[in-house]
Amino acid sequence: MTLRVWLRPYVEFCYLSHGYRFFNEPGPSHILRYELEYDDGRPNVTGKLPDREVHWPRLFYHRHFMLAEHLNTMLMAVPPEPPAEIERHSDEYRAWREARDHARRLADAYVHSYAQHLCWRHDAPRVSLEGLARRLPTRDDIVRRHKRLDDPEFIERPVQLGTFSRE
Repeated sequence: MTLRVWLRPYVEFCYLSHGYRFFNEPGPSHILRYELEYDDGRPNVTGKLPDREVHWPRLFYHRHFMLAEHLNTMLMAVPPEPPAEIERHSDEYRAWREARDHARRLADAYVHSYAQHLCWRHDAPRVSLEGLARRLPTRDDIVRRHKRLDDPEFIERPVQLGTFSRE
């Protein structure tokens, strides 16, 4: 028997059994990088969501972090290929294709919405968007290789989401 079994009544009575083991190991974080383009001679402006320098206090940063994560979730909901067990031209394949097309339209609507908001917020006629993923460094990266958490090595190849004009 483990010590936890013996201490369980005390731990539960004092409400000490917090859910720290509730979450899985976190995956990469996602960033939405943008470039605002102007026609009136102003230089292009680049930015990202979230941005620790711009989005503060912490709750404001977290809100933008969740917006970027939600957008990534919408984009990842669109599987590029059907499952191997589905035969082409079957009813299952048609259902899969309809679901994929619906997810794609929804993801495109979200990307378009973000682009329009950025254009209006910054009074820009155009904006280009790209998605980035920042993987978590390993213990070896930090301890042995002396890498910083914000090292560009941890950013995966950007995914171009498009260039949008303000409507």
